[in-house]
Amino acid sequence: MKGFKILLIFGILTSVVLAGGLANADEIFDMGKDYKAESPPRRILVDAITANTLPRASFAFDIHTFPNDGLQATLSVGILDRITVGLSYGSALLLSETTPDWNDRMEFLVKYRILTEDYTFPSLAFGYSSVGSGYWDEVNNRYAQKSKGFYLAATKSYYIYNVLTAFTGGINVSMEQRSVDNDPSAYVGTIFQINREVFILAEYDFAINDNKSYQQYGMGRGYLNIGVEWVITPSISLEFDMRNMLQNRRDAKTMDREIRLIYFEYL
Repeated sequence: MKGFKILLIFGILTSVVLAGGLANADEIFDMGKDYKAESPPRRILVDAITANTLPRASFAFDIHTFPNDGLQATLSVGILDRITVGLSYGSALLLSETTPDWNDRMEFLVKYRILTEDYTFPSLAFGYSSVGSGYWDEVNNRYAQKSKGFYLAATKSYYIYNVLTAFTGGINVSMEQRSVDNDPSAYVGTIFQINREVFILAEYDFAINDNKSYQQYGMGRGYLNIGVEWVITPSISLEFDMRNMLQNRRDAKTMDREIRLIYFEYL
């Protein structure tokens, strides 16, 4: 069974890579060129990590809400064009009248882009991210949706019926709660442009590393997330995300709804 899971994950990533041949050289959309003016490439969708990195000597500040009246902030910096690093920290109950429930630790991310997208090949990157989604479960030592951990991501973009579209796929090994479920996992996602200001994001995390029944986790449905991004200026975008639409936890009575604000600037 594990062999089948690994084969499935490898097939997903290979499909994203081979799909690159469908694009024309003058139709490549690197998830940044057709944003308003000089907005940066999209480094994540909702949670799915892309192969894009921040430009050298730039930074991005990402802050978003999550259930349990929580707020999480991530600061990322482009060290080089191919290398992005960042720190993230959050708290549940921060937007309530009660005492905030701060996360136990600050999280870390690093990404290195191996290949840059061209006519034939997608962008390809590997890295590590301990940034999970939702509340921090102190009892089980994990986030509501596990962090990606170590990952390999591929991103390819092109026109489909004159609509700028990009696809992302990745395989990952999370470091969270490995004593319960230590399988590798995979995710796929897409972003497409409605107009110069509005983008639709959609992704599915197979959550193979989180499908063993354990307390409120392990429903085996995976995580389906959809978002709408409004690029207000080249530096500011506002986003509304609908997470966990398949209610992949026993304590989830409906999907999660979150607001996200992203600020980008050069140093």
